Amino acid sequence: MQPTNFLYLLTPPRPTFLRDATPEEMAIMGKHRAYLEAAAASGRLMVAGPTLDGVYGVGILTTGNVAEAESFAAGDPVVSSGLMQYRLHPWMASIRAPGL
Repeated sequence: MQPTNFLYLLTPPRPTFLRDATPEEMAIMGKHRAYLEAAAASGRLMVAGPTLDGVYGVGILTTGNVAEAESFAAGDPVVSSGLMQYRLHPWMASIRAPGL
């Protein structure tokens, strides 16, 4: 079975990151947000956001191609800077809400 998407999980440097990010980390997060917004605008990213318990950042990539998903992750400023680690999980969108 071929994946239709990839679940993109980001692990922040600490569980309290949402509350106590340094100015330097916030600068990287600004670049990360711009990167994700551009990906969403181009259709490469379906949705993204943090879990409110601070455990993950979550995104759904709109590719079923592992090389494209890896390239996307490598280009993310939070990954390329070493601020966060990522994991990709092949995922099949079997049920969708209207408009997604």
